[in-house]
Amino acid sequence: MRCKARSVHTSVLALLVAWPLSVPAQATIATGSARAASSCIERLPPSVFTRVAVYAFVDLSEPVSSRFAASADNLLQEPVFAAHSLLGVAPATLPEGEPSITWHGVDSSLHLTAFPDGHIVSRDTTVGTAAALLARALSKDSTVGLLDWSADSARDSLRFDIALRRPTLDSAGHVSTPTFRRTAIPLLSVQAPWERQVSQKPGGTPPHYPEGARRTWYEATIVLKFIVDSTGRAVVSTITDVWLEGTPRLQGEKLRMYESFLESTKRAIPALEFTPAAIGGCPVNQLVRVPFMFHLRR
Repeated sequence: MRCKARSVHTSVLALLVAWPLSVPAQATIATGSARAASSCIERLPPSVFTRVAVYAFVDLSEPVSSRFAASADNLLQEPVFAAHSLLGVAPATLPEGEPSITWHGVDSSLHLTAFPDGHIVSRDTTVGTAAALLARALSKDSTVGLLDWSADSARDSLRFDIALRRPTLDSAGHVSTPTFRRTAIPLLSVQAPWERQVSQKPGGTPPHYPEGARRTWYEATIVLKFIVDSTGRAVVSTITDVWLEGTPRLQGEKLRMYESFLESTKRAIPALEFTPAAIGGCPVNQLVRVPFMFHLRR
């Protein structure tokens, strides 16, 4: 939050939508509309589906040495190839996930805890998911010596994930391939429906610039997250602000100004209208993050 001058200007940036669009997002609110959306998805016709590859990659949630990171990338090959064997396909063949794994089951990660003695423990896997398949595959063979602890030997354990991503498709059949920060390996393929992300309809009224902040030339960017339901309205009870992890909260006058901006944006959101997210043409709920920018023009 900073001070500047003169005329008032507020704006709502384009939506930053939580990825991926998935049924769990719409299932977070047990309403009649959510149940109707789920029923609609279960009846989707084959014409809305396209077969896409599902990629696995290492997601390091803790800071680690470059040696450990590189060895974790190499480790990834072991469970992927073992998973192919479990699915009964020939080498260099990408298996189909169905019927045991469908597009519903490829949006969760495999959470792992690694120990210096070489064993790796998986956590929170759900039957029928690609993460559960990887957990089974990882347990088939010894993992001793696969991770390089030489620069991290002082630690008693490390947590990391094997994350899974698939391309998304729009109603016109255009494919958006995900980008990866680390090496990604195709795990399997699934039939996936086209998807539409939430978008804000034009003509919405921006939040009011708080009078006290305007008089003292305070500016701010407030980021809120909330669920947009299948009717295109924000679910008020889900509105919360997003604070950058590791950044200390404001105090004193700056905190008071921040809270005035926050209250203004929370009041404005219920009046905003959105085109809801959709899966194969079925409207669904989706979690979004929206930045609201308050600036004073010179």
